[in-house]
Amino acid sequence: MARHGMLGRSMRRIIPGVGEDVEYDPDVKKIKNSFVERLQMQAEKARFDAALRTKWRYRIMLVPDGIPRVAWDILSVCMLMYTIFDIPYSLIFMTSSCAWDWHENLNFAVDCLFMFDILLNFNTAFLDDTSDLIMEHDMVAYNYLRGWFGIDMVSSLPFDRIICEFGSDDSNASGIVRVFKIIRLLKLARVLKFLRVLKKWEQQTGSQSVSTTIRIMKFVAMLVIVAHVCGCFWYWLLELDDCMIDDTLDTLLLNSAVCGCILDSAGGGCQDWNWLIKYDTQLYFAGGAEDAFSKYLTSVYFTVATLTTVGYGDIQPTNDTERAYSILLSLIGAIVFAFCIGSISSLAAQANKTEILVEEALRELTDFFRYRPISKEYQSRAKQHVFQLARRAPHKVHHILGILPDRIRKEVVECVTADTVGTLKIFSSMDRNTRAEIAWLLTPQLLRPKEFLYRVMDIGKAMYFVVRGELELLSPDESRVVSKAGPGEFVGEIPLFYQTFPNCCRDCSVRARGNVEALELTLADLNSHIKPHFPDVYEALRDFAKARLEFLPVAILKAIFRSKMQNRIREIENQRVNYVMQRRKMSRAAQSYYQRGQDGALKSNRSMSLTASAMLSWGGSSTSGMVPGQVGWGEGLIKIQPPNAVLRGTFASPTSVAFPPTPAGSTTYDSLQ
Repeated sequence: MARHGMLGRSMRRIIPGVGEDVEYDPDVKKIKNSFVERLQMQAEKARFDAALRTKWRYRIMLVPDGIPRVAWDILSVCMLMYTIFDIPYSLIFMTSSCAWDWHENLNFAVDCLFMFDILLNFNTAFLDDTSDLIMEHDMVAYNYLRGWFGIDMVSSLPFDRIICEFGSDDSNASGIVRVFKIIRLLKLARVLKFLRVLKKWEQQTGSQSVSTTIRIMKFVAMLVIVAHVCGCFWYWLLELDDCMIDDTLDTLLLNSAVCGCILDSAGGGCQDWNWLIKYDTQLYFAGGAEDAFSKYLTSVYFTVATLTTVGYGDIQPTNDTERAYSILLSLIGAIVFAFCIGSISSLAAQANKTEILVEEALRELTDFFRYRPISKEYQSRAKQHVFQLARRAPHKVHHILGILPDRIRKEVVECVTADTVGTLKIFSSMDRNTRAEIAWLLTPQLLRPKEFLYRVMDIGKAMYFVVRGELELLSPDESRVVSKAGPGEFVGEIPLFYQTFPNCCRDCSVRARGNVEALELTLADLNSHIKPHFPDVYEALRDFAKARLEFLPVAILKAIFRSKMQNRIREIENQRVNYVMQRRKMSRAAQSYYQRGQDGALKSNRSMSLTASAMLSWGGSSTSGMVPGQVGWGEGLIKIQPPNAVLRGTFASPTSVAFPPTPAGSTTYDSLQ
């Protein structure tokens, strides 16, 4: 017993996740007389230690779409936006120094957070090429090292603070400032990290509206970043052409050509001549934080006007450097801005694929109904079926799921059809694989109140599973309700397994009691998919059909067929009578023939019971215990009424009626099928 108990505990620990409730107390000493039992105990302790190490190892591993990682990504996006806008502005419009003020302290804190983000990336699982979640530390580290590690390291390390701490001599102050500015430009590589986070959110989200919003936000961010960076560098051109030097008349023309200077009439020297002096001289010589922000807005104003190819003309380039940069801005605007604006417009007007296919199907239906005499009711029902198909079975509308791997496609189909197929009793005990495969074959059907799903003696080509609502099974003459089928039940399965007459025909009419939602399984799908791949499901459905067929006498089907034939005979005879009565000028011979036909009809009523008995005995079966002319159905009887007039014909077969020759000039009728 002890060995069996220990074996049971060992087996439980083999299963992942099990074993957390098992406690091992090394202080408890048990005397074992068997060497095998001591080995088992040591092996059990080793397995427990390995499970414990694995548990703690995976506990610190973050899932890419988990709440902690998503929250950290949101914080990272906020820090990235601050960095992208702060670095160009502080380098160009603010004085660079190594002093520890509030601005430098904030930048150093942001750098430390990005260094911590690198550590989190080493402990965040990833999806491989086959969409499997990889959580092993060595594989995660290798994937990150050969990917984004280099860019993250260069953009996260505080190189500017390191240079300030190790090179703070006064003699090298100007050189340190230049290196300081160049090193801080490396942090602009965080733009790539910003775009990477947005792309990851776009791939992980399952909502079409959220995905569209993220894509629009990404393009808007690109526009703003390009305008911000280009505007800062537009003002930076003023520092490149610094001509505040005293020149003689001999070198004035040369300096003017090189630096873009003009002659100072008062001092006779060289003075700056750039776009800001031409636009606003007082703003150029002004200083202070507020004036710096005004200069920034002016620069961005010109950049946006140039990138969007508007060009108001109030700010103009004045030298070759500014003209060259203006040409570059125009080229960037023609590429970047045109691409971003076009993408945003297409995304804003874009609907999802299912909506596009539904609209296309509705247009085709409208074109089809336009020149055909189809009632408005049937047009509305056809359009509602398209909407229902797109809502309940989107995999039937478009075939995008066909490109997915089989295991992912089954999961998607099961999630889509969970509220339909998952509610059926016959599928509740099946495994997920079988349920997903069968759900792929089912087509939704929507019925209105009092709408017929099928009628008696129709050829059966499909069976139906009721999802919502209730179906009424009517008697062959559709006079009363014989039975009902509610949610989880199915109807119409007998003709799918018995393709010979009369079992291939519907044995009753089925009508919707209210709004009914059903799933259709066709005969072709049953024989081509379910029968070869899921024979147990096929046999279960066949057993149901066989059991129901045993309670359905053959005489009932014969009575159904006879009733439909008599109705057809009645219809043809009424047509003949109406045709004869509409003739205004009828010859005496024709009138006499018509009167003889009416007299013969009265005489034939006496022999109708013999005809009904002959039809019931057709096929080799007898109806003993029944009155001739009546067939049993449930608790009531179906009375077979003779036609109003006899056609004086003989039944050559159960499906044909031969008529005697008619006089010349009268109408002839084909055999009844």
